[in-house]
Amino acid sequence: YVFSKDVMLQLLREQFPGANDFGSEVIPGATTIGKRVQAYL
Repeated sequence: YVFSKDVMLQLLREQFPGANDFGSEVIPGATTIGKRVQAYL
């Protein structure tokens, strides 16, 4: 994963403090609240 440190800290502290998994909680949750997310497969 590549992300802005400040944005990720804000997400983990304020939006998803109980999250345990980036792929199933943090990343989908970030898109739900309007954060810009890009994926490369």
